[in-house]
Amino acid sequence: MPYNKQGQPISEIEWAILRGKPGYRIINRTKVKNIIISTVWTGHDIFDYDNFINGNKKLLIFETLAFNCIDKGMTNELDRMAYATEKEAIIGHRKMTRHFREIQTEEKIKRWKKNYIK
Repeated sequence: MPYNKQGQPISEIEWAILRGKPGYRIINRTKVKNIIISTVWTGHDIFDYDNFINGNKKLLIFETLAFNCIDKGMTNELDRMAYATEKEAIIGHRKMTRHFREIQTEEKIKRWKKNYIK
């Protein structure tokens, strides 16, 4: 069963209309070098095993994916998180973006030290 951004049940037809509405589905998209972090409203409950095991029955209708862009348009998924609300998704997107920016910075520092500090 699909849901709108507020978590209210909607029909498949309403879901398709919202999905095609400009600016509704994509919450944020950020590029960090060759990594793309994309947060979207899926409108469908994303089953999360940890969420289920912990007894949390929240609908997870937003998702953030981080993937590495490889040559010729192929991608490699690096991380994935699911959220119940748009607010959680926005915060999660920022956290994941910060995480991948920090990794990129650490790699630059390591390369610099390797090349210039003996």
